[in-house]
Amino acid sequence: MHMSEWIKAKGDFVSILALEIVGGYSANGKFHFKSAIHRNEFDRISRQLRKENDRCANSDHTPLK
Repeated sequence: MHMSEWIKAKGDFVSILALEIVGGYSANGKFHFKSAIHRNEFDRISRQLRKENDRCANSDHTPLK
């Protein structure tokens, strides 16, 4: 039997996007997940999105004018 999991909600875009991808929801200042597997997937997606964001921010591209 799977127990629901939750963590304290984070208000940043990456966390909210990752929550939507795994099918969780936000209520009462907490992110709720269907199971520990969904929470682990949320953590993995969040790390991946942050890593990609950092990589793009540190690239040597020229800004658009």
